[in-house]
Amino acid sequence: DADFRAPALLRANPCLDGIVRGEGEEPLRLVLRRLAGLDPAPWGETPGLAVRSGEGLKFHPPPDPLPMERLPFFHLAPELDRGGPRTMILEVARGCRRRCVYCGYGAQSLGKRTRPLRQIVRALRAFSAGGGGVVALLDPGMNQDRRRFRAILRHVAACGNLKVKGLELNPDRLGPDDVPWLSRVVDGPVSLGLQSTQPAALQAVGRWYRKRAFRDLLASLREAGLYVSVDMIVGLPGDDLDGFRRSMDDVFAFFPNYVCFYPLQVLPGSRLPDLAERWDLRYQENPPYQLLSTATFSA
Repeated sequence: DADFRAPALLRANPCLDGIVRGEGEEPLRLVLRRLAGLDPAPWGETPGLAVRSGEGLKFHPPPDPLPMERLPFFHLAPELDRGGPRTMILEVARGCRRRCVYCGYGAQSLGKRTRPLRQIVRALRAFSAGGGGVVALLDPGMNQDRRRFRAILRHVAACGNLKVKGLELNPDRLGPDDVPWLSRVVDGPVSLGLQSTQPAALQAVGRWYRKRAFRDLLASLREAGLYVSVDMIVGLPGDDLDGFRRSMDDVFAFFPNYVCFYPLQVLPGSRLPDLAERWDLRYQENPPYQLLSTATFSA
């Protein structure tokens, strides 16, 4: 959020000297080096910072994003206590190949950057050797690359004492051959981002849905003993109250374990703010940026 509200945040909070915009690993490293006197450049000139300058503000363009293999990777550090069981949070990718209009991941990223599989495997094996436990895999589009997704699941399963703490997955990129691996390694809900079943709403936001395929997928997941949650969004452009009711009827007919309903958020950095006039979107201008009404959804 600070990426897009840096001017307002600096003006409203005199205690703040600067705000990092974009990814923070490289700017933070440079700021610390400059504050410690290891780099002669002024810390206020660090790429990626928004700082006060006289009576105004100054913005420094962010550096190029680091390749995932160069991002800090502390999972193998000998200083870590390897007594378990416990939880390991493992970021395996950044960015998203999709361009859903309500999401900032795809709009802000030039593509998807993935951590090399060899690094992921080393971290999983080290965590397993220390006693194992729960692994939280961070990836905005975990199963967009089905081959890589299955490889990660196989390596988790091979460790023998690891469980994945739930997953948020794209239903259109899941197949029947994924289900056995999921049932072996997932301990928690498998969340499927459906959002709507109405063609007009799905087309407006860049999503799609095949009823029979989704129904069969959900049935196979439940038969495998997995806890299935379906995510829906209230207030999508092109949707209305009757359409949302039809979506609810469709979803409940599939008998998921749980259905999550989220009000649409018009997030800075997504494409929705630029399309607000076209769809007559009224929304909160400050966090959490929830939708208030649209041309077809009254307040």
